[in-house]
Amino acid sequence: MITVPTSIISSGKLEVFSLVFEEIGTGSSLLLGQILLYLVANGASALFSMLIIKDESAVMRQAVMLLVIPSVWLYFLGQGTEQFSWLELCGMLLVVAATLYYVHVDRLAVEQER
Repeated sequence: MITVPTSIISSGKLEVFSLVFEEIGTGSSLLLGQILLYLVANGASALFSMLIIKDESAVMRQAVMLLVIPSVWLYFLGQGTEQFSWLELCGMLLVVAATLYYVHVDRLAVEQER
């Protein structure tokens, strides 16, 4: 886990926009690293989304983005910061199954149009 100084989150420094820039100006490498990670991850997400849409379809892009949810849940289960729940597991399986079914039906509809 990444430890965040409580002075940053408990005193509300990041809730005021001008204080964020002051915090960056003081050389807070943690905050600057988080901002850079967010920018790189957002750019990579946009790039991969465009590649998926170019080669597949918007439905496939949405399906891939929905599958991020179970992946994040599994990551936090592995880290030990999330409690296992059968209800959540069933929900994740339902999301995955419904997404895959929707993609399959969409492909069949596209093939029938041709």
